[in-house]
Amino acid sequence: MIRDLSVQEFASLAEAKKAGAAVISYGMFLNSIISFLMVAFAMFLLEKSVNRIRRKQEAPADVKDCPFCLPSIPVGTTRSPNAQTSKNRAIAVRQ
Repeated sequence: MIRDLSVQEFASLAEAKKAGAAVISYGMFLNSIISFLMVAFAMFLLEKSVNRIRRKQEAPADVKDCPFCLPSIPVGTTRSPNAQTSKNRAIAVRQ
């Protein structure tokens, strides 16, 4: 698919280029765009699958909920920095 910008008629793109005519080869442009999109989509799928595998391999952190104020805290701690009053302890004991 070519568009000849001169008055002469050419049977192929090679003949037009050989004669030095100005042409717009939009078929080659569309082919390049489609090829790029196919490669980009394949790379996207590859990256997506690699990220999914990495996410499965990560070990979850050992955390628990604070009994006084309920944010997540490491397993070895007894309460979060936010749970500092005796009121919070009394509420947690009642529950």
